[in-house]
Amino acid sequence: MQKEHSGNPENSGALLIHRRRLVLAGAVAPCAFTSSAAAQKSAPYVTPNEDLMQEHGLVGRVILIYGRAIELLNANQSIDLAHVGQAAQIIARVIHGHHEVEEEKIVFPALEKANLLKNLIATLRGQHSAARAITATIGNNANQAGARDASRRRELIAAMQNFRNMYEPHGAYEDTIVYPAFRQAVGPEEYMRLAEQFAQNERRMNGDKGIQESAAALGKIETALGIELARYTRQMESPVDPASAGSKRQ
Repeated sequence: MQKEHSGNPENSGALLIHRRRLVLAGAVAPCAFTSSAAAQKSAPYVTPNEDLMQEHGLVGRVILIYGRAIELLNANQSIDLAHVGQAAQIIARVIHGHHEVEEEKIVFPALEKANLLKNLIATLRGQHSAARAITATIGNNANQAGARDASRRRELIAAMQNFRNMYEPHGAYEDTIVYPAFRQAVGPEEYMRLAEQFAQNERRMNGDKGIQESAAALGKIETALGIELARYTRQMESPVDPASAGSKRQ
């Protein structure tokens, strides 16, 4: 999201909000939307659910960073824990300080008002609170002092494992259950209005570049820790037939 520039309307935040409105209006009146070739070629839009799921992508990348840090710490290999601390700061600012606030003030109340998913929402709220404490623990120990102290290293490893174990299923349930139910509960007109509100919230919280700046920062941390997508590629190997293996040995 860019600041408004009178000389270049393509960079204006107002235009981005307008695009959100155009696309969401298209969900209500597709004929009106598709009738304009220019509208079809407009820049990518972000709906409320897409906005939330992009932020879940940041969580997933931090989980990769935590996993790599756990590997290195358990192997007693060298690691600059400042990278882990930076990742925890992004979680604290973007996720706990922004993403979860929108969920707790907008998404969850809409579902509770519709009498939907009450038990699940109660669990998710509790996990938000637990995750904030876990992130604080990670931040407190991801430093040189924590690296030198064996008990603090163990506490850091446990906190990163707990975050990963809780927030992988947490995000999956929100993406596949909560967010679709939220869109259905609020209806198309309110969903369209909320797209504008989410855009404004993100600009206030994350600045003109939105989550792209946070994603770029995570990319630098990944590079420093030797993380790249290709290292997670796995091929299924054919199982060895014990009888066949035995006959070859004879």
